[in-house]
Amino acid sequence: MAVALIVAAGRGERLGSARPKALVALGGRPMLEWSVEALRSVAEIERIVVALPAGELGAAPAGTTP
Repeated sequence: MAVALIVAAGRGERLGSARPKALVALGGRPMLEWSVEALRSVAEIERIVVALPAGELGAAPAGTTP
């Protein structure tokens, strides 16, 4: 079983956001969603774990483990 870990806890201050960088929109979607989509296309990955700051746990994409 392969597990992918996305560390999405970096602050987006230089981007002008109070939220973590991974939650800032890029092309109409949070950057985190682009990463999750790419990882979901890898057949060997059975689970995706996302590390977010405690106050942002509800922002984890569906089908991931915050």
